[in-house]
Amino acid sequence: MNSQKFKPFYAVFILFFVFAVLFFSRYPQGLKEYAKTDAVLGTVCRVRLLTEKPEKEAHEILNSVFTELFRLESLFNANSDIQHTNRYEISELEKVNRLAGTEPVEVSEELYSLVKTSIFFAEKTDGAFNPAIGPLVKLWNIGFNEAETAYPNKQNGDVELIPSKEKIEAVLPLLDYRDIILSENGSQHKTIFLRKKGMRLDLGGIAKGYAADKASLLIVSAGIKNALIDLGGNISVIGKNPSNKNWKIGIKNPNLGKNNSIMNMEVTDRSLVTSGNYERYFIREGVLYHHILDSKTGYPVKNDLNAVSILCKKSVYADVLSTACFVLGREKSQRLLNELEKPEYEAEAFFFFKDNTVSHLSDLKNENFKFEITDKEFKENTF
Repeated sequence: MNSQKFKPFYAVFILFFVFAVLFFSRYPQGLKEYAKTDAVLGTVCRVRLLTEKPEKEAHEILNSVFTELFRLESLFNANSDIQHTNRYEISELEKVNRLAGTEPVEVSEELYSLVKTSIFFAEKTDGAFNPAIGPLVKLWNIGFNEAETAYPNKQNGDVELIPSKEKIEAVLPLLDYRDIILSENGSQHKTIFLRKKGMRLDLGGIAKGYAADKASLLIVSAGIKNALIDLGGNISVIGKNPSNKNWKIGIKNPNLGKNNSIMNMEVTDRSLVTSGNYERYFIREGVLYHHILDSKTGYPVKNDLNAVSILCKKSVYADVLSTACFVLGREKSQRLLNELEKPEYEAEAFFFFKDNTVSHLSDLKNENFKFEITDKEFKENTF
């Protein structure tokens, strides 16, 4: 059996940080860089500020950003049942999950709104993005268990290679996002009810994007004009580089075992999110099983894609659309992106195929946006 532990790779190539350091170091005199890194939202998050503000004030801003990230984790964490922390007992989301099929749960405005947004995108994508996918995520558990012991068969003591067909079929009826019931009685009382026992919400495909937008808002509101936010590969940039030009971001090669940059893009005031089959996965007998699951089949998505990168003004949309477009594939994604209302959902979409071709769909039509394929093994094809 050829098995391998999952290997998380950030979608944005590490050279981006080299570029960022160089840019920061060349800023005019009087501007200084301040940064903070911490583990939150199930990943490693880093925020960098460039400002003339006093050091104490800059660190206060950084601390306020991470305080907000930890607060959002306490709302949206789908794994607080296994990821214990002294900051909170269980997340607000987990409280909803535990009472699935039993009773509605009164929730905060933020959780209610994010679930409502998630249902909107579930409808728009025909379930390609699905906030009710929690039971399937828990069943596969990709990224949480050792590959060799992920699926113990309790009946005979053997180890299953992957979840059995019977187990997958058993959870499929629990994945219908239409069984998420939202109710509100005035502005103060909002509830979420999961109609069937065993249902679980999982906002892993939208929560980091929402958090990145909240962090950006805090930073800009504090008077910071140039910053970099990295929430485990969800990248948001604010302002310009030292030469008053757009930031340069490199996208990592999506082929397994490759760590070079294959594309550079120059952006400002945008968020870039990539979903790919190389981020969290395991290999069983030569077959790769990745973490992007199809709620219609119960298995990891099978198509001709290695990754999809989405660039949007709002990280929450980039987060959702990168997942949905990976599930849908190129042609259905094109129809989806064309149908979404503009300018709110304007996006640049890049599809990275297993044959090393790249397709680009542009919504922005912005002369200030530039990209370049830097790896000669990759070729752009027409959409």
